Formats: sequence, C-alpha cells, structure tokens
Amino acid sequence: MEISVPLQLSVGAHTYKVMFNQIVYDDGHDATVSHKLQEIWIAPDMPDSRKVVSLIHEFLHVVCNVQRVERIDENDMDRISEGLASLFAQLGITLDWSNVPTLEVKR
Repeated sequence: MEISVPLQLSVGAHTYKVMFNQIVYDDGHDATVSHKLQEIWIAPDMPDSRKVVSLIHEFLHVVCNVQRVERIDENDMDRISEGLASLFAQLGITLDWSNVPTLEVKR
C-alpha cells in the first residue's frame, strides 16, 4: 500500500511542514527538524528507505519536544526509527514522496 507523504504533520497543537532540503545532506545529515520554524527537512537524494527512517526519526523528535519526553538519545532515536521503518516495510507500506516540496536554501 502506497501512502503519500503528508506535507504537514501535527503533534498536539503544533503543525510541522515536511520538505526536501539539500542543505541538510550537504551538512552531513539525512534530515533535521527546526522547532522554531516548525519544519522537517529531508535530504532529497537518498534511497526511499533512508528517507522513511529520517522522517520517522525527525517526527519522533517533534513528539519528544512537544510532549516533553526526556532521556532518549540520538542512538535510541535511530534504533526506534529503524524498527518502525521495518514494521512499515513488513506491512507493505511504502511512501510516495512525489508531492513533497523542495526548499531552496542558499548560503
């Protein structure tokens, strides 16, 4: 089952935009979240499996920030994201990234 990546994800009263942004990859990351801007940026030129893990990872950061979850480090976040991405794959869930806009950021 293919599901379109939502262009916005909400946790509590907070809504975050989902966008591609090459700058995160250029900085050595697959994705990042800006709580100030309420945006999740995903590097566009990665295999879909890495995009899925990255989206889950950054969404978990939003959940932890909004719900004030503490004591989950980056390694734990990586392990949980990989586990959830594996569950999606085993359930036959794939994500369609075609509608995700690209944020052009110039340095």
